[in-house]
Amino acid sequence: MMQGQVPKKVQRLGAKRGGLKVDPRMYPKTPCRGETYFEPRPGKKVLDVFHELEDPEADICKEFVREQNKLTEQVLEECPGRADYTELMTTLMDYPKTTAPRKKGDLVFYYHNTGLQAQSVLYSQSGAVDPKRMDETSQVVIDPNQLSDDGTVSLSSASFTKDGKLLAYALSSGGSDWKEVRVLGIEDGGKPVEM
Repeated sequence: MMQGQVPKKVQRLGAKRGGLKVDPRMYPKTPCRGETYFEPRPGKKVLDVFHELEDPEADICKEFVREQNKLTEQVLEECPGRADYTELMTTLMDYPKTTAPRKKGDLVFYYHNTGLQAQSVLYSQSGAVDPKRMDETSQVVIDPNQLSDDGTVSLSSASFTKDGKLLAYALSSGGSDWKEVRVLGIEDGGKPVEM
């Protein structure tokens, strides 16, 4: 099979219909202790029984997520055609993707994904972007795929100064809303320098 071709058995999947059913009694019990705490508004008390689930590092939250993931995997294992759908989605997503370039100072910045990378890589380049020569003329600024062994650290946002000499960027771990902000210096030629 050539790259980009969809296998015939996968093409037929569009005709299959069905749904997954889960008995609600199988859902993990949601931990709640009924803590009372004050809202920032004066004189108001709010009962927040799920307060402990707001901290993704709390043991009670981690255990709840583990139980949810366990149920999800059990249900998905019973999904007819799961392997075929996985093959279809992998085939459909396996092509190079490049964002529109952004010019900052003398540099051009863009994101590129070779096809099945978990996350796109941020590149810099001097002058105009030449799609035919990107690999040989571009400099990696941040490769989020290298930030953790399991690929769960993502580049959630990036913002350059007008001259392109500084980059403030935010990292997120495991899909969390919590972000760690860092700053990189960008040398002439687009090479990143930790600050």
